[in-house]
Amino acid sequence: MSRLYLIPSTLVIFLILLPSNTLAEVRTYPPTANLASPYNGDTFYDGETFYLFDYGSTGNGSPITQRRWRMRPIGGSWTNISWSSSDFYSFPNLAPGQRRQTYELQLTVWNSFGSDSETIQVTVVRDYESYYYLKDHLGTVRTTINDQGNVVGYDDYYPFGLQMPGRSSNTGNPNDNYKFTGHERDDEASLTLDYMKARNYDPVLGRFQQIDPLAQKFPGWSPYNYTMNNPINMWDPDGRAPTSCCYGLGAATSTAKAMERGPKALKEHMAARQKASEGYLIGASFYIPGPEDAAIGIFAATKVGRAAARLGDETWGAVKGLFQRGDVIVDAASSSKRSFRLADQDGNAKIYEFEVGDKTVEFDGVFFQKDGVLTIDNFNIEGDLVNEVGIKGLKDIVQDFGQQQGVNKVVINGTPRTTGANPGKVTKLEFDIEQ
Repeated sequence: MSRLYLIPSTLVIFLILLPSNTLAEVRTYPPTANLASPYNGDTFYDGETFYLFDYGSTGNGSPITQRRWRMRPIGGSWTNISWSSSDFYSFPNLAPGQRRQTYELQLTVWNSFGSDSETIQVTVVRDYESYYYLKDHLGTVRTTINDQGNVVGYDDYYPFGLQMPGRSSNTGNPNDNYKFTGHERDDEASLTLDYMKARNYDPVLGRFQQIDPLAQKFPGWSPYNYTMNNPINMWDPDGRAPTSCCYGLGAATSTAKAMERGPKALKEHMAARQKASEGYLIGASFYIPGPEDAAIGIFAATKVGRAAARLGDETWGAVKGLFQRGDVIVDAASSSKRSFRLADQDGNAKIYEFEVGDKTVEFDGVFFQKDGVLTIDNFNIEGDLVNEVGIKGLKDIVQDFGQQQGVNKVVINGTPRTTGANPGKVTKLEFDIEQ
């Protein structure tokens, strides 16, 4: 009996066709790129050499025919750096003043059926560089300069500390977070707050966000105010109380005392200071115009005339003489002996007051007396008095003060310089006192 078997024949055909279809399908796959070294997010120093390696890249059944490594700064143009599966490459040096640069590194592989790429980011930082920070009178870093003399950062501010749009650049400034008055600026969540130790300060509002822990010392002011609304001349070191940037003991000066008494007292105090600088009393010198003789009676009735009369016969004689001689300047600092009053004291730190016409002038420092010698460290005198009277006028003031203290010599050590050619230098003056 004969029989026909069709199933084995069909099975044979199936077994023959299956491998053929499978191999044909594999050969159509493009390769896969795998950038094994370096890793995404790695950081390198400028000029550092690193290893390029594509271990793990595969042709997916077809040999890889070509490789390409290239790199570019973020947003820049691509530069080809290698065509090998492994190689060494050195990062370029950063430009002067440039602190860091992020690059994109890309590996592309080809086979007969296509290509594939993998891209990562690496950061290059400067190995070492010195920076110099130029501050204003409030301690605010305004300009940053590197050791090559290049400006790498700068900021301009509104009076209450908000940065001016378009007038700040800190791309190469590592001190970027330390802004207004040298305090750390916190931009987390885009809030723009300055951390001032005891409290957080908002430069947008010009106000603190918390109540002043020393608010009882300033009953006339809002507990949220910043520097009694005087941010040009004052700053707050720790978020508790303002202090002057320009006077020695700061909060103990007459201006700060007026601030403590409230807005009205401050307004009156500043008006008096302004009036004293508008022609009648310049520093420690009176400027008196020479009118006709008949005007002397009118002048004698004025506030300045009464003040000049109180300085003594020498000054008043010069006042009367000007009506014949013309305009003169009378040095108030050298007229008659002064009386000095102890205004405030904290240990050896003292503040003394004396009168120049109708104006009260203060000076302060740390006082030590031994064997007839009075030494004053961190000596500071309010206002521009020294600039007006010069060393001779200062000598006359110190002579009177030394006689009142009963010493034979006064040694003055000024405050250390913060600017100029010799920062940290202390000016020293010595005066022999004639008793």
